[in-house]
Amino acid sequence: MTQPPLTRQIKAIEEMLGTLLFIRSPKGVQLTFAGEALLSEVPNILALAQRAEEKVQLTHQGLIGRLDIGIFGSGILNVIPKLLGKFHSLRPKVQIELHNMNKIEQIQALREHRITIGFNRLVPNEPDLEVETILRERMFVGLHETHPLSAKTCLTLRDLDHEPMILYPNIPLAGLAQLVSAT
Repeated sequence: MTQPPLTRQIKAIEEMLGTLLFIRSPKGVQLTFAGEALLSEVPNILALAQRAEEKVQLTHQGLIGRLDIGIFGSGILNVIPKLLGKFHSLRPKVQIELHNMNKIEQIQALREHRITIGFNRLVPNEPDLEVETILRERMFVGLHETHPLSAKTCLTLRDLDHEPMILYPNIPLAGLAQLVSAT
């Protein structure tokens, strides 16, 4: 660094701190008491800067920080705990916070950045959200043993046409009940 930029930097620091750091004379410069105090803190400042740089890099790599996750009732019974367990074993310094939310609450929380990821079923395609399938589940139908369809080992939704069903209640956002009813 050439002298003029260095001098400007020192002047800027002195103005910021509101005190002189050097006594300037024709023979050269000498540290003031304030300058000596600042000099004694330089190792701490450099160590803090190094720590901050490392923390930023670890956060960027996803190795430290906090992960807020939206979950729903039955979703926490199987695949989600396995995924989170694997994630935690790979990134033990990331704090995981679970938030029990329905589908509408999760979508809103994602948009407001209150959660980082949400787990749910039958999430609609939204232009501002990325949706990825992590599990396809088998569906089960409960039938009385004397029902004609109970002899089949595998049913389709077509097989259930005109059969009375008990489904989850309708909700404002499409879910399983709407999918079955629409088929």
